[in-house]
Amino acid sequence: MDGTGLSLAVGALARTAVGAPAADQVLRRLCEVAVTSLDADGVAVRVVDTGSPTLAHACPPGNPLTRLLQPPDGGPWREAVDGRVAVSADGAEEIARRWSGVGAGAADTGVGSLAVLPLTARDRCWGTLDLYRAAPGGWTAADRVGAQLLADVATSYLVMAADRADVLADKEHLAARVLHDELTGLPNRGLIHELIDHALAAAERHRRPVAVLFVDLDRFKEVNDTHGHAVGDRVLQAVASRMRAAVRSADTVGRLSGDEFAVLVEDLPAEADQQHRHLVALADRVSAAVATPVPAGSTDVTVSASIGITVTTDRPAATDLLDHADAAMYAAKAAGRSRTVVRRFVPPTPGGAVQRRRLYEALDRGEFRVHYQPIVTTDGGVVAVEALLRWQHPDEGLLPAVRFIEAAQATGAIVPIGRWLLTEVAGQLRRWRADLPDTAPGTVFCNLCPREIVDDDLIDHIATVLATDGLTAADLGVEVLESHLGDDRLVPVLDRLRSAGHPVAIDDFGVGYSSLHRLVELPVSHLKLDRSFTARLPADRRARTVVDAVAAIATGLGLQLVGEGVETPEQARCLVEAGADLLQGFRCGAPMAATEVTALLTASGVPAH
Repeated sequence: MDGTGLSLAVGALARTAVGAPAADQVLRRLCEVAVTSLDADGVAVRVVDTGSPTLAHACPPGNPLTRLLQPPDGGPWREAVDGRVAVSADGAEEIARRWSGVGAGAADTGVGSLAVLPLTARDRCWGTLDLYRAAPGGWTAADRVGAQLLADVATSYLVMAADRADVLADKEHLAARVLHDELTGLPNRGLIHELIDHALAAAERHRRPVAVLFVDLDRFKEVNDTHGHAVGDRVLQAVASRMRAAVRSADTVGRLSGDEFAVLVEDLPAEADQQHRHLVALADRVSAAVATPVPAGSTDVTVSASIGITVTTDRPAATDLLDHADAAMYAAKAAGRSRTVVRRFVPPTPGGAVQRRRLYEALDRGEFRVHYQPIVTTDGGVVAVEALLRWQHPDEGLLPAVRFIEAAQATGAIVPIGRWLLTEVAGQLRRWRADLPDTAPGTVFCNLCPREIVDDDLIDHIATVLATDGLTAADLGVEVLESHLGDDRLVPVLDRLRSAGHPVAIDDFGVGYSSLHRLVELPVSHLKLDRSFTARLPADRRARTVVDAVAAIATGLGLQLVGEGVETPEQARCLVEAGADLLQGFRCGAPMAATEVTALLTASGVPAH
């Protein structure tokens, strides 16, 4: 071979390398330039992965080198790879003498001389460059030097290609780790967000619904505390695997955090009822999968899941959709855990996500409290109590409802918080009945906002709470602000509650601008006179006139009148003279914890009803 041919070959390889080729492209190009520059009748390249070198490329295709079978001892290829040296033989006899397993094949295929050069770099052999000539004649020193130079140049490019492949593989692996949960292999929160955004964009174009299931394992902390984190990890892995098996192939299961998972559901039915049935059935399958016991040594670990579902045909942000599903999940927990709650997506208020999360965390951590304010008869007997929500804030101490109730209502967090409140007060009334059968309050009143009242699960939740604690509808009263009564959606629900036997009170009556016609229509049992009127008694004659008028209306409609905000004996006397049936205020008893109510009832000894 001449220097010009070799230079052209090296240049051709260099031009190939400029394009950052893959290793396979380098090997193919090596074959092409070697067959012309090295005066060979045929060239082949073999690669070493594991074991013996295997054929990768040949030029021209199908040349005799491709038909030479590698003998059990590896022949010249094994010798070149193991020794990291070029080997050659001239003529069929020499080939047969050196490598008996190759000699017969060489003679049959017309290989007159053979050379095998290792592609060596970084203390390893990457493969071999095989050359043959049909006519015997051997390989000159110049041939061997030129071939080795070409092999070395090609190997350097091969190494660079392999490095690029390793870097790419590392990046892909890192990307997979960044986007997937390491423990379960599921898409993590970041990837789930991206997938939800993509699904919402596609759904918006075609006006198709998208749903998200927010799945939270109930009391999973107890699994870690009781059995250890290793068992907890096995449970999470089993749950992840079973959830994947429970959903459709088109649905995506992801892990959001420790014991929280999400399921992205696309391709839903267009009709709302069918959507609801489909999602509830899916949630049932997921719940059953999660509840399957997980073997853990000598015992089985069983967990349950609370599932919140939100569905939308709009284009909210993925964060808002997940937050809404999260809210539904907390409603499921408030309803007793191991439940499913489905919600249509409602756009959040500005800053609502942060407020909602704080309130949900407070609910989950058990930071809410209930204080009770006595409602007394005109002779001082405690006949009922009003349940008042408080937040035992970790930094700010005990907060009254006025500090957070507006945010709870605006963000929808009031629904699960309200469900918790109903459950809590029913349990407390049951305990009072058991401990103080003669003096326990006859009724506990709870304030409900419109968002709670129109919630689809309210009636069923109240029925469940009453059944659980052995109470009747008369034991649990509801209060609604007069200012909310303009919402026509409330009337059918209040009517159902009143028909079932629940006391229904209009709170802060007299300042909500409701018409008397509206009062006649509403299914109520109590009017609670706003404290602003009581505060003017007894000095303000006009206030006394209004109180007298309200009392007359209440009497005429067969309603009980509750005078709120009573702080002095004179105010109490004026209200009683006007016709008030019940009194409430600091004069009758300040809001207090349940234990203080118990002490008050025990000390009074006055039968409540």
